[in-house]
Amino acid sequence: AEQFLDALVAATRELRPGDPLDPATSFGPLATKEALDRFLKLRGQAQHAGCETLLAGSVLPGGAFVTPSIHLLSSTDAPGYLDEELFGPDLAVEVVKSLDHAIGRTNALPYGLANSIFTVDSEKFERFFRETKSGCVNWNRSTNNANGKLPFGGVGRSGNQRPAGVDASRFTTFPVAILKGEVGD
Repeated sequence: AEQFLDALVAATRELRPGDPLDPATSFGPLATKEALDRFLKLRGQAQHAGCETLLAGSVLPGGAFVTPSIHLLSSTDAPGYLDEELFGPDLAVEVVKSLDHAIGRTNALPYGLANSIFTVDSEKFERFFRETKSGCVNWNRSTNNANGKLPFGGVGRSGNQRPAGVDASRFTTFPVAILKGEVGD
């Protein structure tokens, strides 16, 4: 886990927010000033909840640009930090001692948009996939860069149906029932 975290922090340091049309940009700004304020407030809760900051993010000038942050969860549930979804470049990492613990912790969270498991054991991945509640399960990759060809959405408090892939037509349309009676009935 220590080697993985060191590599994760090093790679994340290279990510740069900026103009989405610039090929050197890793990601754009947050959507609004209000979104930035909410993100900073929730991200700030990580330290109050006892998390270790592995990479401190910062706000850049020129809009709602923030650099990524990474927090290592302690043995607590990180109240105030994990209670809400942070829509911005922040990663909460929890190192667990067993697959059972990982499955239990994943299912205990009120959210289930996307999860990642890093393992070389395909049986462990399959078990994690079968036994966790999540809209998207990633194997040895991050939770970003969802594929628009696949159903995308979460479960629990992350639920937004499945607005992509085969389910896109259900998300972008709605059924209408027309009932007709004869005049005079």
